[in-house]
Amino acid sequence: MKFTRILIVLSLLICGQMKMYGQNSQLPEKEIEEIKKEIIRLAEKQEDDLNKLNYEEIMTFYGDIDGFIMFGDGYYWGDYYTIDQIWKTFTQEVKENTWEFSNPKIYVFTKNAASLLVEFDHDRIKHSGEKKWWTWMFFIWNAENKWRLESGYHARHS
Repeated sequence: MKFTRILIVLSLLICGQMKMYGQNSQLPEKEIEEIKKEIIRLAEKQEDDLNKLNYEEIMTFYGDIDGFIMFGDGYYWGDYYTIDQIWKTFTQEVKENTWEFSNPKIYVFTKNAASLLVEFDHDRIKHSGEKKWWTWMFFIWNAENKWRLESGYHARHS
């Protein structure tokens, strides 16, 4: 059931973005590839910041804008303030932490808008000794000159 919700939400997000920005037939392939490299570097930096539990740097991944939304496991989580509080708490409560970025799928809509579908495999041990194993998948896009997450969705796979 959750997997079905995930597919529905992702389909709606992708279709909405395609309708909003249209197919990108104007950009040269070289520029598209350069944008994709920038987005990969941004995701790799986020992976590194998450592994270091660096709250300030983690938050540079997110755009503090009106309309920022975050969904997780089929539910609306909240706005920028919500994700800020999640990472603030996470970086204080987690003792050991690993994130691994994999399987990026990038679609460039325009020079300033793209989508990234990516998996983050995640293991963590809280200070309490409790251990968690999660695989996260984010669908994120950006529509401003700074490549930052403006909205996103994640799903827990394990």
